[in-house]
Amino acid sequence: MTEKATNANQSAREVHTRGVGARIDGHNDVFVATRGVAAVGLDRDPVRMDDALPVTVHIDGSTVGFAAGEPIELSRAIGEGAALWKAGPGIHLSPFKHGCVTGPIRDVFHEPVTFVWGADDPDQAQANEAVAREWARVRPGVRVDYPVVSDEEFLAAGEAIANDRALFLVGNAKSNRVLREIEGELPIRIQDGDVVVGARHLSPKAGDLPQLGVAFIRPNPRRPDRYVVVVEGVGPLGTWRSLSLPDMLPDYVVFDEDVAPARGQLMLGAATVRRAGFFDQSWGLPAREAD
Repeated sequence: MTEKATNANQSAREVHTRGVGARIDGHNDVFVATRGVAAVGLDRDPVRMDDALPVTVHIDGSTVGFAAGEPIELSRAIGEGAALWKAGPGIHLSPFKHGCVTGPIRDVFHEPVTFVWGADDPDQAQANEAVAREWARVRPGVRVDYPVVSDEEFLAAGEAIANDRALFLVGNAKSNRVLREIEGELPIRIQDGDVVVGARHLSPKAGDLPQLGVAFIRPNPRRPDRYVVVVEGVGPLGTWRSLSLPDMLPDYVVFDEDVAPARGQLMLGAATVRRAGFFDQSWGLPAREAD
């Protein structure tokens, strides 16, 4: 996570933002204290700093120097059993929320998207195609011609999962071969008739026609600078029930028939969902899900 300490040009010489406190003295020395932060970027204040001179940053017991005009970016470097700071942006070994890949679900419509519906299971194919085409309409009054293809057509055309476009995958891995290819790299899946979120199993309500489903957004495991959205159910009715989801959605939502009153609405209103939340900065599941 990168925190940016800005607007130091105020009556006090200190600035505080989430997880970061900074103080500037008159000699281009900056004193920074952090909490729960892995990387920091500081703007140069023309009143408090002389940009023609080097800047020294004292941060959590480390001292890091920057040449005149050099961007002030620092990241944690773990060594010798202690958390040290070094110059330069942080190095992420796994996807993290940044730039245009931050969620939530409907953020996928801010970039080119290909819809891929699962045709590999005859019991789900018809519902999958109908749901994919409905999601591709975005909302009434909006006209966008997104490509909508079956998984068979997608693969036969030689399309790569590491695609230049975001992928919107409809239908569970039993029916959608593209999702089947990457499901093991995703934190949410359909397994043995349950929606599995991390280690948590959510089962459908009792009945012959389960309507349990899930929708979520992630960086594409094969192309982390592009999204993949998954809309799937434990069966065709669970996938179909995704059409009842309201406009305002988080990063992931598990739903069943109780979401029905939200169809066509901005928010849930009287409807309820089984689970919902936002992934953390590293696209991990949160320790707790907010109401």
